[in-house]
Amino acid sequence: MASVEFSHAPAGLFSGLFSALRAGLARIGSSFARGMTAYTVARSRMGEIERLEAKSDAELAEMGLMRDDIYRHVFRDILYI
Repeated sequence: MASVEFSHAPAGLFSGLFSALRAGLARIGSSFARGMTAYTVARSRMGEIERLEAKSDAELAEMGLMRDDIYRHVFRDILYI
């Protein structure tokens, strides 16, 4: 009767593959979290933009704003314009 021998991969190979997979998934998760944070921040600012756009030019002037400055004002902490 013939015997069949199976060669087994070294234990370190699987360990390295799992480490690489875990690191890749961590990067994907981190990128997704950063994207969701950016989306949430931008979305929350839309309410402020809508509130300011609903004001009259006189009300905006009292706040020291012109209509063209609304977006710049709302995103002033991240847009250095």
